[in-house]
Amino acid sequence: MTFSSFAQRLAGVAAVAVLAMAGVGGAAYAQAIPDPLARPSSSSQAEQPANSDSAEQRQSQAYQPVAVADRPTAELYSVEDVLRARGTLDLNSRTLKATTPGEFEDYVARLIGRAVPRFGQDLILPSDRDFATPATASVPPDYRLNVGDTVEIALTGSVSGTIEREIDTDGKIFLPNIGAVQLAGVRYGDARARITETIDAQFRDFTVTVAIKKLRGIRVYVTGFANNPGAFTVSSLSTLANAVFQAGGPSAGGSFRSVKLYRNGKEVADFDLYQLLREGNRIEDAVLQNEDVLFIPPAGEQVAVIGSVQQEAIYEILPGETLEMVLRTAGGPNVLGDSDRLVVYSMGDAARSGPQVVSRVDTPRTAATGGDIVQVLSRGSLLMPLSTQSVVVRIEGEVVRPGNYFLPPNTPMSAIIAEAGGMTDRAYPFGAKLTRLSVRSQQKESYNYAIQQLEFMLASAPLTSSVGITADERVSQSAGARAL
Repeated sequence: MTFSSFAQRLAGVAAVAVLAMAGVGGAAYAQAIPDPLARPSSSSQAEQPANSDSAEQRQSQAYQPVAVADRPTAELYSVEDVLRARGTLDLNSRTLKATTPGEFEDYVARLIGRAVPRFGQDLILPSDRDFATPATASVPPDYRLNVGDTVEIALTGSVSGTIEREIDTDGKIFLPNIGAVQLAGVRYGDARARITETIDAQFRDFTVTVAIKKLRGIRVYVTGFANNPGAFTVSSLSTLANAVFQAGGPSAGGSFRSVKLYRNGKEVADFDLYQLLREGNRIEDAVLQNEDVLFIPPAGEQVAVIGSVQQEAIYEILPGETLEMVLRTAGGPNVLGDSDRLVVYSMGDAARSGPQVVSRVDTPRTAATGGDIVQVLSRGSLLMPLSTQSVVVRIEGEVVRPGNYFLPPNTPMSAIIAEAGGMTDRAYPFGAKLTRLSVRSQQKESYNYAIQQLEFMLASAPLTSSVGITADERVSQSAGARAL
């Protein structure tokens, strides 16, 4: 395949587009990319010297680009430029970039020592996932037919046959011996009645069946704080959420709580993605139309929820939301979570310096503040009183039945030895060795947990301001926390 035929198949008349963009200097660029499969002309063969370079050198020299007039050599037109100028290139044909963590995500990761993703981020594209509506999706009765849709009409009875027609630019289809039928803007559920009414003027005793064979594609624009803003070609059944997810979702600075849909210059919908992601509610997820514009505003305040909850994440909050609403969005405490209280680490509030313990009774009346870190403590690490703990004892050596024994608390040593069948004749009781592994393990776990909580408190405390502390003392506290 020659370069010219390749360009024509890919972008129509690409050479004409280049000349139109480049002006007089366009010919230089066209000559700079010769056809590698084309035969050289006889005149060029005659002009070629006998001691010419190798074929590889000639090929590499042939592909050296030539600058277009009035344009630097480093900025040359490419096939992508041509396609973009023709309006045939959109983001559907490119690999979409992944979402990068925001500053608050990095701050929380540094503070607690592990990454906490933003809620909804794991549902956003990798590029190989398809959020577009599939071509085989069933068409709902409320779908309104439009230009470019193809309908199949089947007739039985006094008239029989099947015909397919595409709705033309006037919004009509033409049926032989019957005439034009206006279908653009008609609900799919009402199309059968509309066609029957038209045919009934010419024939009697027939039955009509209408099906949509092919849906048109529409072009929408995802703008604002999107991860991959631009134009996208989607199915005419696609909704607002389909287009947002296909564009990679909101960026690190974009909002999940508000996606605005503009049609003909007017706002027609404002969709909260949390309704879909957390509640499964798509009532306000509007079906898109051609040339719709989606705008993702900047993200609002954010709160991190960590600890023993159903889903650790960073959640975006709306004005007026409380800690109870945030905890409900996170799924609430898990089976090991403390259901009686929360620990809140605030940032930049002099009245709430350091960690604050908030009772669950007070959470519906406590407003959530941007930058808060809400921790749900675990009850799984709580140690029960020794008087209620059953114990596992491993006894070995000179006893009749060495092994592991599950015994109630406060069981005396004599009862344990009796449970093992007593001592053998070679036993030496004064040389017995007793090791309590549980005490050592519990002390180590308690020590590590106390150190972890202390580090967390020291790291978050300098981020709050206090009217009774000087700037030098605050710097000293920050240095001490980092050193620890």
